[in-house]
Amino acid sequence: ESAGTDTLAVSDRLAQRRRYVAQYRERMIVYGRLIAAVTCAFWGSDMFELKRDGTVCYVSTSKRSVEEKAFENVLKWKDIVQLSSSQSHIAGLRSDGGVEVTGSGIDTYNSYLNNAAYWKDIVSIAVGNNGIAGLKADGTVVYAGDDTKGQEACLEWEDIIAIAIGDEYVVGLRDNGAVLSTSAKE
Repeated sequence: ESAGTDTLAVSDRLAQRRRYVAQYRERMIVYGRLIAAVTCAFWGSDMFELKRDGTVCYVSTSKRSVEEKAFENVLKWKDIVQLSSSQSHIAGLRSDGGVEVTGSGIDTYNSYLNNAAYWKDIVSIAVGNNGIAGLKADGTVVYAGDDTKGQEACLEWEDIIAIAIGDEYVVGLRDNGAVLSTSAKE
């Protein structure tokens, strides 16, 4: 009977998620003209909307996120022009080139993310589970996070026009079309 109960619980959760996604899609159609971008965290349980007015709102189906109040700070953010998220945290790029960051563990095991709050002249951000990278207006890259795989090598890069990040690497696109990676598997 336990397996039947577990199956029912999973089925209920899936039905709840489907209803949530349907409601979200309907909301996006209605409010689409007000929304500039969307992103997710916690395997899609937390959805964030960047509104055209530079504010951020979010909805959650994650009991953990709600109990931890992991993302409530996004509701205070202003003048945001870009969002980037990972499984447990989200960053917002402000129009003045500064960065906002919040999420689960930001005051403990992900405390390195707080370093991004001091960055200036940022034009793009990329967030991974183990770090955050920022592209500066001068084409250089800043990074805060795990360096066990050499991710901080991106701090040496120049002439970068775009960045991306994974759990163990940072990728940059140079203005000449060359792609750089901190991965040992280049």
